[in-house]
Amino acid sequence: MRILVAFLGLFAGVLAGAMVVIWNPSERIEPRFSLQTDEPTRLTILDSVARGSGAEPRSLLGLGGDLGGGFSDPALRYARVNVTVLKPEQGGANALAVKLSAVSMKNTLFRGRLFANSAWIIDWPGHGSLFLVGSDDYWPMLKDAAWSALFSGAFAPTPSVFPLTERLQIGRFQGVVGATGALTDFAGRYQEWQETGGAAPGGYLKLEPHTL
Repeated sequence: MRILVAFLGLFAGVLAGAMVVIWNPSERIEPRFSLQTDEPTRLTILDSVARGSGAEPRSLLGLGGDLGGGFSDPALRYARVNVTVLKPEQGGANALAVKLSAVSMKNTLFRGRLFANSAWIIDWPGHGSLFLVGSDDYWPMLKDAAWSALFSGAFAPTPSVFPLTERLQIGRFQGVVGATGALTDFAGRYQEWQETGGAAPGGYLKLEPHTL
């Protein structure tokens, strides 16, 4: 009888924890982020090679495996480097990008926060180069993975395209700054979406210049 009671208590605790993750009310009062222009510059991720922590909730929670063998230094356990080819939707030469990411030190599940701080450097032939600095919000993926765990037993996001920059972490922003070439004076914002469930990493970026 005691074993049954203990099992039921454990199950109730797991279920309650999952419901907190899924229905966390603090998420609904966070400021939302969106671009203002109707036709921002879109760059699609064609291919990506990564090393370090995975780009999904399990890895940010310390439950997932490493990409590309990971890093030997324990201090880099929750860091990731992506080398990515980006295709501009408007045509022209592809861009080469490097993205550095690290899990935010201010994450807390009870407040609905699962962020990674990120920085991009994009080299775009014929245009110049750009720096992108911001935060990646993995909370939508975590909610989806929690639902999947409840109904299918698999703690993984369903195949979909998730917004990584829909909700801003307090004190962070999604900024774009020109570095070289014709983009030297560019300044603006960006949004990123990540595709899950595909054979290869996917997603896209949207860039928007500041408007006066």
